[in-house]
Amino acid sequence: MLLCHFSTCCQVRRKMEDENRKARRVQRREYLDNVRELVAFVKKRDKRMVKFQVRRLERARTCFSLLHVGREVHVKKRSSLVGAACRSAIDVHGQVLQVIQHALT
Repeated sequence: MLLCHFSTCCQVRRKMEDENRKARRVQRREYLDNVRELVAFVKKRDKRMVKFQVRRLERARTCFSLLHVGREVHVKKRSSLVGAACRSAIDVHGQVLQVIQHALT
């Protein structure tokens, strides 16, 4: 009889703990949502934030333009290297063909 009463108490306690855990989770979520809303409200009205966003946009544009210029330089450099490699390969093949033709005659 004592064992049955003890297990019932444990079951009740576990259910209470589960309910409390769920309630804490809901309260934590509501609190974090309120904090996010407050931060968004303050950001929207803070003039420093507007200046920061403008600076960040300018910085992003500068980085994008530098990357674009860097890519153009890289493509030009690579195409010149590829062109030089092709020319040297053609020269080597031409020399090989001359040697073969000379050997056949």
